[in-house]
Amino acid sequence: MAEPTDVDRKLLSLMIGFDLNNYPFDNEATVPNAQLEELKRCQWLNLKRNGLRSLPDPICDLLELEYLSLAYNKIADIDENFEDVSETLKVLDLRWNRLNSSLGSNDRLAKLAGLTTLDLSHNAIGVVPGFLDQLKNLQYLSLKATKINSIPGPLFISLTNLTFLDLSDNELDSIPVQLRRLTELKTLNLNNNPALASSNLKTLSSMVALEVLYLRNTGRNLENVTSELSKCPNLYDLDLSENSLTKIPDVLFSCGFLKRLNLSENSICEIPDSIGVWLNMETLNISRNQISKLPADFGKLVNLRNVYLDSNQITLEGLLNCNLSRLQSLEVFSAAFNQLQSIPEALCRCTRLKKLNLMFNKLVNVPESIHFLDLKEMNVAENPNFVMPPKSVQAMNCVDPTAAVFYNIDFSVDVQLAKAKQEQNPERTLSHSSSIDSVSGSAAYGRNRTTSTSMPGNRKLRIQKRKEEEAGNSDAAMVLSAMRKVAEDSKSANVDKTNELAVGFEEHVSKPLRWDERLTGPSIDYSTYFEEDIGEVEGVHKWYVSNFAPVLLDEEENGDFYQKDCYIVLKNELNGQDINSSIYFWIGRDAERDKQTCVAIHAVNLRNCIKASCRTVREDQDEESEEFLHMFGASFQILEGGHGESGFHHYERQASNQYLFCLNTNSMQIGMHLVELSPDSLDPRYIFLLDMGRALFLWVGNQTPATKLSKAKFLGERIIKNERKGHGKVLVVRQGAEPSQFWKGLLVENPETFTLKPLEWMDLNTIKKPNLYNVVIKQVDGSKFFELAQVEQTSWFLSEDSLNAKTVHILDAQTAVFVWEGRRSPRILKRASLQIAGALLRTVIRQDDEAGVLVEKQGFESEFFKSFFSKWTSDKLSIDYTKDSQHLPVVQSSEEAPKQAKASLSALFAPRQPDHNIEDVEFDRLYFHDDLKHTYGFWFNGQSFVKIADSEIGQFYCSDSYVLVLYYVHPPEDDDLTDDTDTPSPEDEHAGGLGSYKHEFRVVFWKGRDASNRAFFNFNMQFGKNELPAYIEQQITKLRQGLNLPHLEVAVEPHVVMNQQAEDISFLLSLNQQLIIHKGGRKEAVLNTHTAPQPRLHCVRSNAGSVFIRCIEIDCNSKLLHSHYCFILGVPFDQSDQDSDSASCGIAYVWIGSKSDAFLQQVAKKDAASIYSSKNYTVQEVFEGSEPSSFFWEFLGGKQAYETDNSYIAKCQLFRCSNLHGFFGVSVKFIDFCQ
Repeated sequence: MAEPTDVDRKLLSLMIGFDLNNYPFDNEATVPNAQLEELKRCQWLNLKRNGLRSLPDPICDLLELEYLSLAYNKIADIDENFEDVSETLKVLDLRWNRLNSSLGSNDRLAKLAGLTTLDLSHNAIGVVPGFLDQLKNLQYLSLKATKINSIPGPLFISLTNLTFLDLSDNELDSIPVQLRRLTELKTLNLNNNPALASSNLKTLSSMVALEVLYLRNTGRNLENVTSELSKCPNLYDLDLSENSLTKIPDVLFSCGFLKRLNLSENSICEIPDSIGVWLNMETLNISRNQISKLPADFGKLVNLRNVYLDSNQITLEGLLNCNLSRLQSLEVFSAAFNQLQSIPEALCRCTRLKKLNLMFNKLVNVPESIHFLDLKEMNVAENPNFVMPPKSVQAMNCVDPTAAVFYNIDFSVDVQLAKAKQEQNPERTLSHSSSIDSVSGSAAYGRNRTTSTSMPGNRKLRIQKRKEEEAGNSDAAMVLSAMRKVAEDSKSANVDKTNELAVGFEEHVSKPLRWDERLTGPSIDYSTYFEEDIGEVEGVHKWYVSNFAPVLLDEEENGDFYQKDCYIVLKNELNGQDINSSIYFWIGRDAERDKQTCVAIHAVNLRNCIKASCRTVREDQDEESEEFLHMFGASFQILEGGHGESGFHHYERQASNQYLFCLNTNSMQIGMHLVELSPDSLDPRYIFLLDMGRALFLWVGNQTPATKLSKAKFLGERIIKNERKGHGKVLVVRQGAEPSQFWKGLLVENPETFTLKPLEWMDLNTIKKPNLYNVVIKQVDGSKFFELAQVEQTSWFLSEDSLNAKTVHILDAQTAVFVWEGRRSPRILKRASLQIAGALLRTVIRQDDEAGVLVEKQGFESEFFKSFFSKWTSDKLSIDYTKDSQHLPVVQSSEEAPKQAKASLSALFAPRQPDHNIEDVEFDRLYFHDDLKHTYGFWFNGQSFVKIADSEIGQFYCSDSYVLVLYYVHPPEDDDLTDDTDTPSPEDEHAGGLGSYKHEFRVVFWKGRDASNRAFFNFNMQFGKNELPAYIEQQITKLRQGLNLPHLEVAVEPHVVMNQQAEDISFLLSLNQQLIIHKGGRKEAVLNTHTAPQPRLHCVRSNAGSVFIRCIEIDCNSKLLHSHYCFILGVPFDQSDQDSDSASCGIAYVWIGSKSDAFLQQVAKKDAASIYSSKNYTVQEVFEGSEPSSFFWEFLGGKQAYETDNSYIAKCQLFRCSNLHGFFGVSVKFIDFCQ
């Protein structure tokens, strides 16, 4: 272990707080005792999760120690070292250790008479320690989950100063009467002590200071809920959840000062009207009860902020008469798992509502006024019949209430219907690409069909009109009429006010403005550099320019000016009640050009920020004015050098600094882990980055997935761009093909002697999470001391929000130590933090004399540093999706109407595309099928594409990818060409007559739903080389040889990518209605023939016409049958029971739905023969209702109810919203839902 140097001892002596959380010391030899001895002035020490079995000896010598945390360790006993702990100790945390019953007779902690906080929770003590009654100054005591079953009465006679007592999660059956002596107690936690059901807790009457009482799962009922609660005047937080209450106890209505009440998980059926006495209530939880409605006095809880009504039996009628509109402080309303069909209009008048949870109800709609609320979260999941109402004109919150403008787009129904009619094209023809969505390849071709659709808005208007007629003579109608009149008066008043402002504006612009009246704020946010109230603080403030930005200096450095720096000086003088400001910018003789420019710009922006009326004054070195020098007096001095950095990047190659990183590409956030610069660190399972300055080598092991390399390349390019400023390049090195320069970077002379293999210690999933420290300077008795506290984190990756620009952070990433300097952090803190990281962490935590320290400046962080943070701001595009039209600039002239953003929404209002049958696309069938001479199929086996038999073309597996090469022969385009010349004669063929015909290869890539992207990468890479793949060139060569035309020109069309369920018409017609998709992969189904065959069920269906018929394998379940479709059930015979002479290996049932059409039945029979003819199965037709009674249903899991109606599917459409064409547009994705 490294011994502390003199510098280390000096730094340790200035530490008053140190956080060693989550640094496990495996044994006593690894505990940094020598360093802990130097913490003479330490006042608090955190040793959580260190694996300690006993108290380290140096702790006893810390005479000023006040706080000590030993939580989450392995301490089993209070040894003799605790007797020597300083009596100044006030807080001792021993939770989550291994303390046992021996602590009951151990009195070594009795010496700590000044102890005010003691936490012994989560230890198997079993008994209350006897030394507790001697700690008379104790104010906080936690015995949670300590397995105690009784408490001695004399304990509370001594501990009269207790303000917090936690006895939860134990086995207590009674509370001693001496508890009434705790007159200062404010918090009492008795949760999860079910044996307390026999105790009535009458001792609570003497606790006049009690504020918080938790009685969850303590066997409370109406008989044992003490009436003494009414004698606790300060009680504001009460928890009675998980008990046996059948109604709200009457005593609670006497507690008028309650602010938080938890009555969840009881058996309460009704809430009485007397609930209105809780005028101070802020949080009410009555979830998981049997409540069906809220009382009328519920609206009297005007201070209510959070309401939880989950898992009850509340309906819409139960919320109509509870006056919810009076709850103007309400922020959270949760009513999940109820019977709500809607919510009352009154709830939408709670203007402060931020969170609305209505999941798992029976919602149909909600009031339109829901759009007026500024909701941050609205959860309506698991409400299948719910329809969100459209946003009304007023809810748009526009300047002009007559136009429904949002994002400068008019979304009103009338306008969009008009646009849809204008854009509608009555004649639509088929083309090779999809007319609905050419990108996805989804098909919906044909002529538009005019249909009449009933808009949801019409139904809503009828319902609203009927409600108004029913309420026409009611008091509510009078109220609504008055509200409308007030709104109209307000509207007219706003118009008059707008006219007055317009007249005032005309008078105002006619007068010329002074230069100071034309001052406007800066266009960028300067809150990072300048304090908001900097213009109101009297005195002299000084900034220096570094990396294009101003950095605030400490007051004691105001008189120091460096020749290579530029400074901004602000002087604020108090003149009566006003502040007079003077702004100067000083330029050093040797300052860089960028500093000189930026200091002038920032000085002007500082003036604009504080809205000062003064001018900025330039001061040059050796030519300063008397007013400027008078501000500093004798402290003014010019020094050589400078501490500000130029913003211009001067790249200097540092060949000596070489690093080797192991890249973790298993998650969305790529991780970089520094490893030893040695070939022994290479692991063939991962990708390694060797940083050699201008050359970044990406070493890829032979066991690394190919998809991981793209992430590593992107990381390398970011390093070259951001850190090297474009100087350098990324080189990919494969295992076994490393160049000599790579081995030279690893300091290897003879690479042939190394054999790489997976390393047992190299597991990126078990790397310990990094620790982030906050370095704080505190002044004690006129001297400055340091604190080193860890920043709390909830996940492995840190958050960028944890970094504070006003301070310095130290990041211990296990493999490296970083010092992050905030833009506004003091210089003394930067220097001290660098020494702390280099000495303290290197000796105390890392215990490594050679551990390096990397300095990171805010705004110029390295990729290595950013890899420990999730979603770094500079690496993502920030888009504000919340801006509406009132935030967007609209240019409007007096003669022209406001210009609206271009948008295409006609697909939403156009009629659904018609079905497409074979007779409707006869021309396309002739083009795509009759001219098709042959189809070549290729299957990706995991390494390359191999040819498959012709009988397998059209039968795909959803876990595989295929390439189909379609060979077309088109006749020449000649007007005089008659029908009898479409087919060339044999003589023309031998004479080379086919030279006049067009020979075409069309390449289609088909990807299954469960297939990986590896096949696509292989396919795309081969076509990206400007040459055809070898398997396609081979087919062209065979074609020329077969036709005896060695110079035959074969056109190869650009390849088309098809995804499962998104095939277009040209592809489907080429297969001639034979598209069969099996489960799993071809390798397991076709090549693995030694396994016993299993029953299989295929569904033959089409929802958009006969063109889109598909045969898809589904689960063998009778619930999936449908009367409108056909199904194929393949049942293999048991070979052990089958006769050897039997020719059939199984039977294939073609189940014909009673409502299926004849063409679908023909395709089903054809598909059954294609699937099972090669397997020697007998094909048998089975009509719905006449199935074999036992044999057929046995393989479908028994006969069950299934769907018989599919009328809803004829109205379904899937829309795609995108900015693909540079503006917001909506298009139909597809309408043929086949799986």
